[in-house]
Amino acid sequence: MRRWPFALPAAVAAVGLAATLAAGFLIGRAGEVRERLEFETRAEAASDALADRMDTYMAVLRAGAGLFAASEAVSLEEFRAFAERVEVQARYPGVQGVGFSIRIPPGGAAAITARMRAAGSEDFTIRPTPGAGHNHAIVYLEPMDDRNRAAIGFNMHSNSVRREAMDRARDTGLPALTGKVRLVQEIHPEKQAGFLVYEPVYEGGAVPGTVAERRTRLTGYVYAPFRAGDLLHAVLPPEEAEGLDYAIYDGEPQVENLLHASSSGPPRGALVSTRALEIAGRPWTIVYWTPHAWAGPGHYTAMGVVLAGLAITGLLAVATLYQGRARLAAEREVEARRVAAARQRLLLDELNHRVKNTLATVQSIAAQSLRHGADVNSVRKTFEARLIALSEAHNLLTRDNWRGASLADLARTELEPYGGGRRGAHVFERTGSLASAQHRRRARHGVPRTRHQCDQVRGAVERIGPRRPDVEP
Repeated sequence: MRRWPFALPAAVAAVGLAATLAAGFLIGRAGEVRERLEFETRAEAASDALADRMDTYMAVLRAGAGLFAASEAVSLEEFRAFAERVEVQARYPGVQGVGFSIRIPPGGAAAITARMRAAGSEDFTIRPTPGAGHNHAIVYLEPMDDRNRAAIGFNMHSNSVRREAMDRARDTGLPALTGKVRLVQEIHPEKQAGFLVYEPVYEGGAVPGTVAERRTRLTGYVYAPFRAGDLLHAVLPPEEAEGLDYAIYDGEPQVENLLHASSSGPPRGALVSTRALEIAGRPWTIVYWTPHAWAGPGHYTAMGVVLAGLAITGLLAVATLYQGRARLAAEREVEARRVAAARQRLLLDELNHRVKNTLATVQSIAAQSLRHGADVNSVRKTFEARLIALSEAHNLLTRDNWRGASLADLARTELEPYGGGRRGAHVFERTGSLASAQHRRRARHGVPRTRHQCDQVRGAVERIGPRRPDVEP
């Protein structure tokens, strides 16, 4: 019972704390799952947007291949008109331009150079110089700005990364994406990683049925160069990609394969998701992450629940403690009242008993005084002395709450009417109840009940001295 006020609040605090932590964990976990789902949804939407945009660019390249299929020879003016009509940079932001790279047959470099200069490109030069094997040169590239002008005449097949994609497009008849390259258009200090997409063009327009025929009948490529940073800013503008950073890799997510990153990398504790994307036969890896360590609404909700739970648990524990203390105090008060009532009943019973005994003692004293008195005066004196001795005996017993009294003191008080002296007496140690019993028996019968008691009283009388002659025994 004494430990109850502390045990119950401790149990309430423990259960409340456990429930609060469990609720906070579950809510935080649910919030994290919800945030993770929203993050994954946004990452998937970004990947889909990039794939859709690349499909759109490749549709423009197929349209350009259709232009060459519909004409035996497409002039610079016709190609320029096509590019202006499709509004490449206005409708398809992120692409550097649309061009055509012609296949240079063995010994045909001089003829192509002469034809291009005659068409208006007076400084047209094929570079690097065509060597053995296949060679291709950029002859058209629109819009003709300072960046694209620097690419005219470039032999793209001389570069291994470009050559791999060109050969793949030639053999499959499908658009092909290159790996990470540095575009020849990068003539300004702010350089970016780049890549290109090739759409093969064959004699007769249709795609031949076999690889051998495709290699024989290839005339060139309609292609598009891309600056990776410009493309990603167009596909995922900052206002739409808020709360979502990313990095795009050509193949495996390694530093040397990085095409573009919106930030330096994911911070510690950020949500991270990786997507594999295939664009025109080339694998890309896109890593998305949150700009900051995860602390979404669910996180703050969980913290709020934990704090509120701790506060409520503390209040309940304190209230339970005070309630327990109040209950214990009430039980103690009830117990104290019960003890007091029992003590009062005991005292009343004892008082009733002692009143009866006292009346019986007074009756005995009166009878003894009348029996041995010679006249009224002697009876009165004897009766008064005995009453006073009885009163003094009661004073001795009540002095220690009836717990005990010295037998010598009691004997001296009782025998005072008989001896009157206050000389030394033996110290008789007896309980108050025995002394009181001795007095009541002596007062009632006139003599002690036992020889031992008589000897004790006689010893006390002898020490006190002779009795007073005016007091009747």
